[in-house]
Amino acid sequence: MEKKAFWKSRTFWGAVISALATIWEYVVVPAFGAPHIPEQVFAVLQMLGISVVVYGRAVADKPLGLSDYGRARAR
Repeated sequence: MEKKAFWKSRTFWGAVISALATIWEYVVVPAFGAPHIPEQVFAVLQMLGISVVVYGRAVADKPLGLSDYGRARAR
């Protein structure tokens, strides 16, 4: 079965958006005293990331893999 490389998927990038905002707010800020993300911006980043994850999986037609190996092999 043909797979799509994970880094080419909306699901992956939506998860990255949410994860980076969360890591910044709950790890980087307390550890290094970095500035906080404004509350409204944090909420938008979380909603955007989660929405992209849900949309990406809803419209997906291939499973995710580590590479496009199946596609390259089929050529």
